[in-house]
Amino acid sequence: SFGPVGILKNAISMSEDEQWKRLRSLLSPAFTSGKLKEMFPIISQIGDVLVRNLKKEAGKGKPINMKDFFGAYSMDVITGTAFGVNIDSLNNPQDPFVEYSKKILKFNLLSPLIFSISM
Repeated sequence: SFGPVGILKNAISMSEDEQWKRLRSLLSPAFTSGKLKEMFPIISQIGDVLVRNLKKEAGKGKPINMKDFFGAYSMDVITGTAFGVNIDSLNNPQDPFVEYSKKILKFNLLSPLIFSISM
């Protein structure tokens, strides 16, 4: 069969039936209206940093690697909202946490961790 393996095998977007229900019941408390209201200022502040950095980069008149900017934005939002840590990877891309995270999350289309064919 062909399908997700490794870390994607247990992703909520790939889950079905009872596994999906179990994962949803575990994740739902993290996204209540109160928790989302707490997260909004953090997300907004990091969004402001993103916009400032994009404007500064656009002013140089060269192509912008959007993957780098939005990868850093996503990492800052996740670490800020989930862990209460401000790593500021938008302004500090050489931070050790950022470097290690990039190594762990490196995406390769041919990676056997993403999809496999098994009999």
